[in-house]
Amino acid sequence: MEGEDFRLLVWKATGYEPSEEQEEFHNSGARFRLVAGGIQGGKSYSAAMECHRYSVTPGGLGWLVGPDYEQARPEFDYLFQSYKDMGLIDDGSVSYPSRGSCKFRINWREGGFTWLTKSSSDAISLASYAPDVVVMCEAAQQTHEAFMKCLERVARKGAPLILSGTFENSIGWYADLWERWQAVNPEEGKSFSVPTWSNLAKFPGGRDDPNIKAIEATMPPDLFQERFGGIPCKPKGLVFPQFDRKRHLKRMDDLYDSELPVELWVDPATHTYACLFVQLHGQEVRILDEVYEHNAIAQDVIPLVIESRFWPYVKDGVIDIAAKQRQGNKSQLQVWEEELKRYGVHGVRWKMNYIKEEIWRQAITLRLKPPGRDPLLYFADHLNSKLDSTGRSYGILGELLSYKWPQFVEGRSMVGRPVKQNEDALSALGYGLVSHFGAVLEKKKTQMATARSFWR
Repeated sequence: MEGEDFRLLVWKATGYEPSEEQEEFHNSGARFRLVAGGIQGGKSYSAAMECHRYSVTPGGLGWLVGPDYEQARPEFDYLFQSYKDMGLIDDGSVSYPSRGSCKFRINWREGGFTWLTKSSSDAISLASYAPDVVVMCEAAQQTHEAFMKCLERVARKGAPLILSGTFENSIGWYADLWERWQAVNPEEGKSFSVPTWSNLAKFPGGRDDPNIKAIEATMPPDLFQERFGGIPCKPKGLVFPQFDRKRHLKRMDDLYDSELPVELWVDPATHTYACLFVQLHGQEVRILDEVYEHNAIAQDVIPLVIESRFWPYVKDGVIDIAAKQRQGNKSQLQVWEEELKRYGVHGVRWKMNYIKEEIWRQAITLRLKPPGRDPLLYFADHLNSKLDSTGRSYGILGELLSYKWPQFVEGRSMVGRPVKQNEDALSALGYGLVSHFGAVLEKKKTQMATARSFWR
């Protein structure tokens, strides 16, 4: 019996009838899937019901990984009860201690299949045999390191990885991964939402159920969307809220044109040295790759730039006008010229202009969402969106998702510019846009003063 047939057999035996939202999750063929649930939306039950398709692997092993052993038990219990009711449990295999890992094996096929719970807080428990499937239960409460460890475990067999959880807040790796897997991405992962109202057993009226409407009336829309809709809301105060992964990310095959030149746009700040490989398609701007290094100097960055697959096609570039200034004995321009010669590669014809921050911000905004048309700015889906524990970005996508205006504090005057953090690659992008296309700030029409007579 194939996995799909066995899954449907168990569904029929248990009376499971997935909602439309659950169906979308179940029908996906993606190896990596994330199902985010609203409160009481049944995301744990959905994840457990999806596990049945993998229980047909002879001698196979499945992990249910929680922040601790206790929080992996709901999925374990759903699986255990389903197979017990069908008489498939090997009674001698069952281990159900009050604390620690639980385990059972189904014996319907030679070799059976073993399911057991793991705790991501116990690093040793994630370092044993390679499983045939891993489910991260309450994944939002686990660390990014735990997620990476689970990825390592499934890599050996090319096994599937399913993540299930409720958004604890709209930031962090779990919400970022949900957003990332909503659009094209290198992992080819898919993310789904199972809202609270999809649980028709508890909310028979669905989205229009009176209890759902009552909750919605008492909560801010973004918080309701996150906690009950299973959709993270964007952080407040973003400078570029127009950025949308679904609209602005593309695969490299859809971006790169081998017939066109590539430019290098650079912001040479020491705390973050950002270099973007950019291709222009008429008015459309495409960010193909980046070199993004913290606490680095040009001598550290240039070798990484010339290692890029796009370097042979770079002849022109845009760099911050501060590159003219001498820092010690040499300017950044001199360093680039000398280092490129030392490596025996071609030079770069640089453009430089003094560009105010307000001007380049407007240029980016216009191309992210031009009035009445598709975007004029796209990014390769492999670019880095990661933030560290301090909120520091590791790439231009991370900057777009974290570059913010200052928070309003009662009794304190507001600063008229964003927080000076995570804007280095965006600065390089802005310099390039303005250098090529000019400023986009609208000038107010000059109006002549009206002379009025006292007499009518």
